[in-house]
Amino acid sequence: MVDSKEEVDGYLLKTINEQIEGFLPEIPSEKIWHTIYRRAERHGIAPLIYWRFHRVRSSIPQPVFDRFKQTYLTTLGRNRIFLAELDRVVNLLCSEGIKVVLLKGAVFVRSLYEDIGLRPMSDLDILLHKGDIPKAVWILKQNGYEEPILHQSELLKQDVTHD
Repeated sequence: MVDSKEEVDGYLLKTINEQIEGFLPEIPSEKIWHTIYRRAERHGIAPLIYWRFHRVRSSIPQPVFDRFKQTYLTTLGRNRIFLAELDRVVNLLCSEGIKVVLLKGAVFVRSLYEDIGLRPMSDLDILLHKGDIPKAVWILKQNGYEEPILHQSELLKQDVTHD
């Protein structure tokens, strides 16, 4: 029976990592399925779990399956918007000779995932040469973007370099 947080997390890991057709245990109650959904959502893997389940329908209660599906569709829609904006920003900067390096989700969602709706993103991370930042900020402002208010911690004030 899957009922503790550790067992639910183990179930989620198996769902992601194994051939789903052969291992899915029967989950005895809808309440436990809701717990599985909440844990998947908390870990940011609900869209990925949906992707695995939608190919092999098991004994998932329809209301829970629908929650997984809605999370996937929401993630897909948000990521389409994020990636369209990312393409716009990269094109604006590159057209002015600024080299852009994509980081984290912006790279992973297109290269590691089979579908852009499988990895939730809340922002887009890019890396610019320090000397290009003022010009990049000016270009983006000229094209309707606003400068964010950054938390002025000591870490943000330091130069970050890599040799």
